[in-house]
Amino acid sequence: MTGLQLLHQLRMRGTLTAAAEALRMSRSAASHRLASLERRTGVPLTERVGRGIRLTEAGVALADHAARVLTELERGEGVLERWRGELTGTLTVTAVQTIAINVMPGVLTVLRERHPGLRVECHTRDTEAAVRAVSAGDADVAVVPSYRATPLRIPPGVRSRRLGHDPLRVVLPKGHRLAEVAAVRLADLAAEPWITGEPDGQFGRLVPSLCRRHGFTPDVRHRSSDHLVIGALVSAGQGVALIPASARSADWHPVVVRPIAGERTGRDVLALTRDGSRGRPTVDAVLGALEEAGLPAPESTEETTVARLRPRTFHRGTGRVRRLHRVLRGPARPSASPIRRPLHRHRKPRLHVLGLRQPRRDARAHHRAGPARRAPARLPARPRHPHREPAALTGSARRGDTAMPGRW
Repeated sequence: MTGLQLLHQLRMRGTLTAAAEALRMSRSAASHRLASLERRTGVPLTERVGRGIRLTEAGVALADHAARVLTELERGEGVLERWRGELTGTLTVTAVQTIAINVMPGVLTVLRERHPGLRVECHTRDTEAAVRAVSAGDADVAVVPSYRATPLRIPPGVRSRRLGHDPLRVVLPKGHRLAEVAAVRLADLAAEPWITGEPDGQFGRLVPSLCRRHGFTPDVRHRSSDHLVIGALVSAGQGVALIPASARSADWHPVVVRPIAGERTGRDVLALTRDGSRGRPTVDAVLGALEEAGLPAPESTEETTVARLRPRTFHRGTGRVRRLHRVLRGPARPSASPIRRPLHRHRKPRLHVLGLRQPRRDARAHHRAGPARRAPARLPARPRHPHREPAALTGSARRGDTAMPGRW
């Protein structure tokens, strides 16, 4: 059975090293297992290409059968879960960041209350990596978006379930010429600089596709896969952007958010599972919690903010760093209970800094003495030769200099 699993992982991941890591075995052990499987079948299943290997046609055919066998094994595990009654074990859920922030905390809380014996682990990945994780068996459930303008490619052996719809919104900087418009036409933003995702990602291909449908090619100036970065750049006046409605939060920098006029596009939020997971009680519990949680409703307010970028670790030793920290932190908020600091009394000049010795006096006797009897500390007499500086103030005395009287 391990040989079939290794053959399936080699088909999914492409390299023997990645397949061995997925099965938690060394590369040499995986190579020996493949050689043993080839001896049993009597047919070469792999061939060497450069420093790596790839499956032959016979290996690809056997890997397809191995995938079906592993699917049936997973269904058998679901039958055993139903016989146990109580949900136990470990289940892995992977989700993209914008969905995980709004959905996964509530889902994990519900699952912990309903099924305390079930261990649910959550990981964040980008969309393509999450799809690969479910297909290869690294995750049991993936929560990913699928934009209607650029639909998600779902590999064979993976099922999808729609959890909800997330509409797109236009994000403008405050004071923009279209800030007062109820709904913004994309054609009116043809001359604007744009901020979008990476070109090889699903979100990065969305903006050019929509803009071309409205008759222009966008001038993409900045790219980022993080919606917080996109919102911060828009707030700074670096361009306009499109973001999903659920990607916003209540702690954002000032921006203006408007719906798209004449466009009902957005993204569908999907839950992906393998074919063999159908009917598993643990997977059904996670899918039920996801459907109950749903997506946060789009905000009706037209103005919102993009999350403040607070410095993680800053050493505030210099004035430049302190000024930068104040810029990133924003205006200071008045404290509800201001701290009253004691006022320091004026200190007398420290004569020892100048090389002088301050005379010691009894504090009580000095306090009892009146103002007229308090004599200030006497300074030594001025040197006879003003053009010569005392050695104690200028460093070591040069040859021929004469030390001045007094304590220096």
